[in-house]
Amino acid sequence: MRKSAGHAGNTIFFKEEVIGLRAASFLYVLFSLVLVSGKAESRTWYVYPGGVGGDAPTIQAAVDSASSGDWIMLKSGVFRESGIIIDGKAIQIDRFDGLVSIVSPISGEGTCITVRNVPSGFTLNSITFKGFETAVAIENASGYFQWFTVGSCSRGVAISG
Repeated sequence: MRKSAGHAGNTIFFKEEVIGLRAASFLYVLFSLVLVSGKAESRTWYVYPGGVGGDAPTIQAAVDSASSGDWIMLKSGVFRESGIIIDGKAIQIDRFDGLVSIVSPISGEGTCITVRNVPSGFTLNSITFKGFETAVAIENASGYFQWFTVGSCSRGVAISG
């Protein structure tokens, strides 16, 4: 930063050249905007029963592709899937366009969804689970579970950790 002296009447003043300060200020503002905006924009993954249409053929495939902050939206209908593992991802699973049921491929066996190692931010809304040994297992995880129905399962929710 250079200073140049000048005077006005009997007063001497210094004028700073602020080219370097302007560049530094610009970078500071740009960096601050990146910090305030947080992470990349979330994505919504659509899954349709039977694997036809949508962004992923199965709920597990959508979970595998998703990042924390993403939404997985299930189209109305019946999904025959079990062993869905959500490990360390704070995602939201919800339905659109009507009621959604996830039915065990083998009646009375398996766990439909296991949520583990998610400190917060996981959401499960408006799903019906049928025919599982355990509908939802929560292992060392925290989240928001609302409006889901458990039918013909030995256990609705198993919590550990």
